[in-house]
Amino acid sequence: MFNDYFLQDLGYALRAHEQASDDLPAWQSQRMKASPPEGAWGAWDPMAGILTAMGRQPDAALDFLAPAVDGRATEQTVEVDGTTWEWLQGREWDSTSFEALSAAFAGASERRQLTTGTKDERAAWITEQAVVDMAGRKDGLWTDTSRQNVAVVLANSMQEVDEAANKGGQRSAEASDFNASMPAGWEEGHRYEVRSLLQETLKDDVALQTVSAAAGRYTSLRLDDALDTLPADSDDSQDAGKSTLKDASALVLQKLHPDGRLLGYIQGAAEKGRGDEGEQLDATNQMLLNAFDDGVYSTADAVAGTAGPAWGGMARQTAQSYAVAALQNPIVGAPDRSDVQEFGMSEAVRLHFLVEAYSKLDERELLPPGAYENVDGKPYTIYAWMKQDSTGAPHLDAAVLLSDSDNMPQFASWLLDPDLAGVTIRHGVPAVTAFEVGHDAGGV
Repeated sequence: MFNDYFLQDLGYALRAHEQASDDLPAWQSQRMKASPPEGAWGAWDPMAGILTAMGRQPDAALDFLAPAVDGRATEQTVEVDGTTWEWLQGREWDSTSFEALSAAFAGASERRQLTTGTKDERAAWITEQAVVDMAGRKDGLWTDTSRQNVAVVLANSMQEVDEAANKGGQRSAEASDFNASMPAGWEEGHRYEVRSLLQETLKDDVALQTVSAAAGRYTSLRLDDALDTLPADSDDSQDAGKSTLKDASALVLQKLHPDGRLLGYIQGAAEKGRGDEGEQLDATNQMLLNAFDDGVYSTADAVAGTAGPAWGGMARQTAQSYAVAALQNPIVGAPDRSDVQEFGMSEAVRLHFLVEAYSKLDERELLPPGAYENVDGKPYTIYAWMKQDSTGAPHLDAAVLLSDSDNMPQFASWLLDPDLAGVTIRHGVPAVTAFEVGHDAGGV
């Protein structure tokens, strides 16, 4: 892997060389000497190789595409030097070189993590420029590779995708630890550009899974943060437990609306872009829902405090894992999960959001003890997804529950347990309604 500074020096040297002469760059002259000119434009352009390498070196990509005017600037005073970006905008791109450009954008977007320096401010600036620019690119430039690269950019920009899905305000509407953990944002929302890019990008399976998983992680962390604001019980009385459960249920209902709308927005954009119908649409929706669940249940490390930043800079690794999985199993969707085909998309969404909600209540020991017992007052033994931990206390195992669609009717039946009557979210209607609204907005 090349050194960051070496890659930047190469890029600046090429820019200086091309700007110093009114003639064609040497590489273009060499290409024109071939009779007829051979190979794709990007196969001759040395900048394509440099940008591709920068895609694997986030700091090199960020510092080349969005350096600070003053290296001593702080996050409050930083101004981005857009000279290199303006020069790149004037270049001619074909599908090969566009893959390289999108790779560099993806690399730079990995620095959209909250920092005390200027990296996240500069990363926000270049990803905003990239989204506006790429949303206007013609169809002939796009390949699966460039779609996967742009999916990384969008996944690392989930706060802006969320604002587009919810028509603004979700990030800044309320003070919370979750919002405070977000990196610097864009200056504008670019709702139409985000939707256009989603519709193009999500034509690729790996891209669809990358964005969906990021949305799952994002919404899960937001719900965790909301539930963490609940005050601890001052006593162990039954009334105190009911009060906390009631407050938790209200919070979950509140957060399921933007979460459902975000998932629906992504699904609507994918459906519009891909044009799937029938069984193929069911398979695509199942893949999207599986990836969303991957993101939802990837947050345990952040909650436990064992990971780095809770949000940001993870999309490239996620995309790589899905790309490897696709090579190992090219069949769309897992064969043992057919929730969408069995229940329909809206009902599958409702059940999956309810699994997440009840799992989070279970993690915080907010569900009443009777919810884990049958009518005889004995622990449930008929549910493989209800297990005892090392202390003997029963808990829900979401991974097992979601591993087989045959478990969903059991889960739906368990929701009717009288001890769960105090949990006001068991119908999950707000999430479904919001999902359908989001679907329509994403598919315009």
